[in-house]
Amino acid sequence: MYTFAPLEARIWQLTIDDGKGANNFEWGDTPGLLEKLNSVALQDDARVLLVRGRQDVFLTGASAEMLRALVGHPEVRRTAQGAVNHLILGQFADFPLPVVGAIEGSAIGGGLSFALALCDITVAAEESRYGFNYATMGFTPGLATTTLVPHFVGQPFANEMILTGKLYRGKALSGRRLFSEVVPQASVFNEALDLARRMAGVPRKTLEALKATLAHPRQQLVHAGHVQEDLMHRLTLDDPEALKRIEASYTGS
Repeated sequence: MYTFAPLEARIWQLTIDDGKGANNFEWGDTPGLLEKLNSVALQDDARVLLVRGRQDVFLTGASAEMLRALVGHPEVRRTAQGAVNHLILGQFADFPLPVVGAIEGSAIGGGLSFALALCDITVAAEESRYGFNYATMGFTPGLATTTLVPHFVGQPFANEMILTGKLYRGKALSGRRLFSEVVPQASVFNEALDLARRMAGVPRKTLEALKATLAHPRQQLVHAGHVQEDLMHRLTLDDPEALKRIEASYTGS
């Protein structure tokens, strides 16, 4: 699911590909991701991490199987949330180097939340779809979505995105500040790589100091979002109606 490899001098790449074409965000994959993030941070020659998914799908939310396991099962939910929160609150927040997201494919629900929590700079595609479909599936967001999205796009548009669950083409989000840049899909990776190269020549201590300072507001938002979203999940994911909504969303009924 998550593969790390050196891309070129001082730039490492995280590739997200489950080999099935779905690229669902699964809590069971987080330990491996944590280990690999730590290994990249320890590479003396590393300066930038570039994150790339599939060309059609960057990352989507949880699979139907994972959601079925969470709804109405508080003990399973607590275990899953513990793993994910450790990833988002700990490793993402503490990763010492700049992260550039090449979001060529669609990113929906937890997949888009994942990108916003991890990446310092994001390049999205005009043609791909993006959005937060949590509410339409009958439960509330996680991964600090409710605090990060208003920070990026402002409260009015964040309300629209989160409450309606609407999906948007990247072109419609250009200028909305959700992403750093929105370009044609064929140009996303090269644009992200160019940005990574511009940072690759900067001394590591300089990058680490800047990253710590610039990421601090986001870290505070992530921690604040976690507390409130955990409370909301206790209400919405333990509601039997949520499972009916989830089944309907995946079956189209």
